[in-house]
Amino acid sequence: MQGQVQIESLDDSALQGLVELATAWSRNDAHAQLACDLVSQLRRVNTAKATAVLITWAPRIISDLPLPCLEMLTELLPKEDDSLKAAATNTVTTILSKDTINDSMADGYSAFVTGLPASSWGNAPFKAHLDNALSNLANRASNENYLKAIFPPIAKVLAHATPTTLGSSLQQLFQQARNYPGHYALLHRQMVGRWPVSAPTLAPYDPSVLFEEACATSISQAATVKDDVLASVSDMFDRGVVGQDKRARLIEAACALWKVEPRLALPFVCRYPGLSVEQIDALVSTLNTNEPEQIATLNEAWQIVSRHIADDARRAVTVALLRRGAIQASGDADLALNVWLSSQDDSGRALLNDLLVDATIADEQRARLWRQAISRSEIFGKGFFVDVIPRSLGVQNSEATSAAIFDSEQTVEKLMHDGEARWDLARCLMGRFHEFGTETIKGGASAMANRLVGNVALKGLSIESLTSNDVAILSGAFGSSKELDRIGDRIHKDT
Repeated sequence: MQGQVQIESLDDSALQGLVELATAWSRNDAHAQLACDLVSQLRRVNTAKATAVLITWAPRIISDLPLPCLEMLTELLPKEDDSLKAAATNTVTTILSKDTINDSMADGYSAFVTGLPASSWGNAPFKAHLDNALSNLANRASNENYLKAIFPPIAKVLAHATPTTLGSSLQQLFQQARNYPGHYALLHRQMVGRWPVSAPTLAPYDPSVLFEEACATSISQAATVKDDVLASVSDMFDRGVVGQDKRARLIEAACALWKVEPRLALPFVCRYPGLSVEQIDALVSTLNTNEPEQIATLNEAWQIVSRHIADDARRAVTVALLRRGAIQASGDADLALNVWLSSQDDSGRALLNDLLVDATIADEQRARLWRQAISRSEIFGKGFFVDVIPRSLGVQNSEATSAAIFDSEQTVEKLMHDGEARWDLARCLMGRFHEFGTETIKGGASAMANRLVGNVALKGLSIESLTSNDVAILSGAFGSSKELDRIGDRIHKDT
């Protein structure tokens, strides 16, 4: 309070001395805050003297005015008289005619544009500067230095520009800048959340054209523009600036980015999960199996998309991955198939249950499916295997699949830890014995049934479907027994 009383007691000459002191302090970064504090004191006793300091600051906005002083100027400027507003605006307008803008000037300009209350940009004289800046930007689409300095701050206040200037400038700037992918990406990143909805007053602005051109560039120049352009077009889509019919194009752009930067593309794949079968399958085509992060990213993407596709599409993706062949990684001989099945809510149970018994799937591919199934034995439980093993062995041309099943016999038997489960599997094996296509499969199935429950498994046979050769196979697995002799006699009698 004492300091305030003292400053109020100063005469005009002394106050003028404080004006000069504040001005002097503002020329030294170390004293800039002191200058601001002094201006605050002057405003309490003599606003004209405070304004006198601000007048000396206005010409220095983009040259050497320290940031604290610049922030104070932009805060106070809306309530100052028109002459000071005009002086400040004239100063910053000089930057618009420069083809090369250094970092210091760019920082000062950005601080001024963003520091001034946004609502002020809809009023004179600031609105005229905004329109002028947009026109200059539109004519400098090839000048990266200029665009980096001017566009980011101006983008924040676009909504206050004159509509005709805004529309024509945006259309011209973005259509021309696409020839320069590097700063085209910068421009698009700044437009996230700021694209205006099409309106007659904005003509010739056409966001649909800009959207299509942006997607095309994002697809062809994904390694350069990364996710900057995609973030922009997704904003146009999400906010209804372009129609819902653009979704497929957006997904195409996301898939293009995935090929070069899966982690950057992931948020967009998750946001727009309606990928086609071909697109879902292709996500693995550029995978670096030596990078665990990329594998985790693929798993996350597939978890999302698999929840948004129909069962027939989910099946088609699995078939496509089978046809692609096994993709090997450290500790995983069939990475893509494993990740896809693991990404299903049921760990792939329904898919495996369906495809393991599909005769249209190549035998080697069904063998791969079996290896995925048995690796999930603890998840699926014994009931799954009691059902699927006999049915899988009964599919024609199943030599590779059956060999894989018999190679897993120890795991299967360990899973069938109770008598009921062992009997159920043995009974089902014998019940389909006559359907098995080769002697090898019949012999392997018989041996498995014998190890599960012994000769009692023979009760599950459909005797009327057996041949004398079948009896020989059964004898090789079970050994001689009265039951087999009885079966043999009956077959001989029937023939």
